[in-house]
Amino acid sequence: MSEDEYKKDTSVIPKGYYCYSYDKNGNQVNCPYWRVIKDRTEQENGWCDYLGEGDLEINQDTEQYDPKTGEVSEPVIPVGLLWDQVKECNINMYSDEEFEKRIMQGQFEVVECAKTIKMPNKNESLILRRKSNAK
Repeated sequence: MSEDEYKKDTSVIPKGYYCYSYDKNGNQVNCPYWRVIKDRTEQENGWCDYLGEGDLEINQDTEQYDPKTGEVSEPVIPVGLLWDQVKECNINMYSDEEFEKRIMQGQFEVVECAKTIKMPNKNESLILRRKSNAK
């Protein structure tokens, strides 16, 4: 984390895995650091002012390691998910216990297209999306 990132206010970053939360009326409230860069393609147009980078930069910085050959290569698939408002900053994330509690309360639902999250103390992964009516 850079020195500039330490100076930024992290209290305004929504809690959880996404760059948004919901107000008491159920309206989506975006993180003030998140935005879209309009002249980029859809899956590379997310930007985080907190990090000072977006999907395009994250995808360029990411390499893949092949444990069989020991070789490092460029990513096969894009990994930046800011375009879909999935956090890359890891600020104000849920604890394992709080996340599991929220799943049990039905605040998340399994979907086909979202970030894969390793379930705590379990040998499975779920693909989740926060329900719009969850608080």
